[in-house]
Amino acid sequence: MFNITLLLKMFCEVNKGKRNFDLHGTSLTNCMQAYSEHMIENIVKTSKSKLTKKYQIEKELNDLARMIWENNLRQVNFSDFIKVFSSEDDVHILLDEGCFSIEGHGIDMCVQFSYDMIAGYYIAKNILNANINEYCEIYENNELKDILRW
Repeated sequence: MFNITLLLKMFCEVNKGKRNFDLHGTSLTNCMQAYSEHMIENIVKTSKSKLTKKYQIEKELNDLARMIWENNLRQVNFSDFIKVFSSEDDVHILLDEGCFSIEGHGIDMCVQFSYDMIAGYYIAKNILNANINEYCEIYENNELKDILRW
């Protein structure tokens, strides 16, 4: 699993500071799920209503994934990207977090998930109505290759 640099980065990021973790129980989907939760926690930590904010960010990321999937895109115009999120601060934190990258300048600026695996993770979750257990089972059985053809 760790021959993919992104997965090693995610694994290290979500396990930073931990002394005990189960390497054998770590899967690709667990790693992406933990990375996603870590990213969302970094946004939520400054919010007064953490539970509401967490739900809101998760919903907005799912909305973005649906937009990408339904329009057969890899990237969206920056103005469309910021419309998905209810807070400009959240947009800045997401960009600073490294989950998204920006290309172009001015009105031609576009935003995309920095890693196709993360985009695929959110798209798959969205397709499966955010049922993460069903997603994990399908992914671990290598059945997603037919669903996510990039």
